[in-house]
Amino acid sequence: MGFLAWKAHGLEVSSAFHTANNLSFSLLVMFGIQSSTSTIQMADLIISTMGSVIFGILLYYIGKRSNWFGEIPETLQEDDS
Repeated sequence: MGFLAWKAHGLEVSSAFHTANNLSFSLLVMFGIQSSTSTIQMADLIISTMGSVIFGILLYYIGKRSNWFGEIPETLQEDDS
């Protein structure tokens, strides 16, 4: 998420990633596809991590195609002096 925030020059993309990630896991628990326990199973950890990585790569690809990571115009950059 930090990488996406850095590339997009803002928190919007990483905030959207975080929201979509929380929503997807909430829906999985709500519909009984995944259980909600405090015990971490290795398979659940691997699936969760891979899902986040795949979704992050997908967001990066969409961002490149949509020019989310374009240069900041000179008028929007802060004056360093």
